[in-house]
Amino acid sequence: MPKTALRKLMSERRNNWPAAERAEKSRSITARVLESTFFAGSKSVFLYMSVGSEVETRDLAEAILAGGRALFVPRIEKGRMLACRIHSLARDLAPGALGILEPRSSRFAVSPDVLDLILAPGLAFDLAGHRLGYGGGYYDRFLPRRRPDAALGGLAFSFQILPAVPCEPHDQKLACLVSENSISYMGL
Repeated sequence: MPKTALRKLMSERRNNWPAAERAEKSRSITARVLESTFFAGSKSVFLYMSVGSEVETRDLAEAILAGGRALFVPRIEKGRMLACRIHSLARDLAPGALGILEPRSSRFAVSPDVLDLILAPGLAFDLAGHRLGYGGGYYDRFLPRRRPDAALGGLAFSFQILPAVPCEPHDQKLACLVSENSISYMGL
């Protein structure tokens, strides 16, 4: 199935999933991340702020901050995604141009090569490490600039994990994928 059609299908499927079930599964995903070995070894975490029917990340962001780790959140500026450090969700975030919570300022932006762990959103994933994003290319341009040893993970509801997801040569493979049912390591 072409990427555009798959994006539409997966978006509709996720949007039609009951909100209460999404919230429950998001809590399970958060718990799995917090208990994982890839999280235990990270001091600086890049995490998207969820919007709509995505895996909810607010509780995970709060736990990262409470645990004393450095939390970095995407900010879109001049067509680029920046990694900006925040210290408080309430004080440091505001709706951005796309309606997604993002840092109020790029003053604390860092290069992606300082991040230990990057957790990316997506519409569909497969166990070969492929991720189908939203088509804006922000992560495609951001991820190649990360350190080779930085962990790249995805957060997904189990129904978003497909046998295969279309990919391009420039797509960055995930090292792990966390769903409410499991953590899958891709062995990269």
